[in-house]
Amino acid sequence: MKHTLFDNEFAGASAIGHLFAVLIVGAVGAILEYTIYKSQFMFTGLSQDASNTIFYLENGMLAVAILFLIAVILSHWINEKSSANQGV
Repeated sequence: MKHTLFDNEFAGASAIGHLFAVLIVGAVGAILEYTIYKSQFMFTGLSQDASNTIFYLENGMLAVAILFLIAVILSHWINEKSSANQGV
């Protein structure tokens, strides 16, 4: 039996890899959010500019997590389409 580069035998490996990437990035994001949550008491006497900067950084971190999730979903979809089409 001839094996090609785009063999469906390893199709599940990309799904596991994408799931692993989501779990690792999710764990790192949860640790960062917990760190920010625990350090909120230090943000009480800040100026308005500093408070705005922290607010935008927190929202940016949330946006990056959502964009990463969208990128993983698109990557998985493209890999599965490529595997189904035998790379054509």
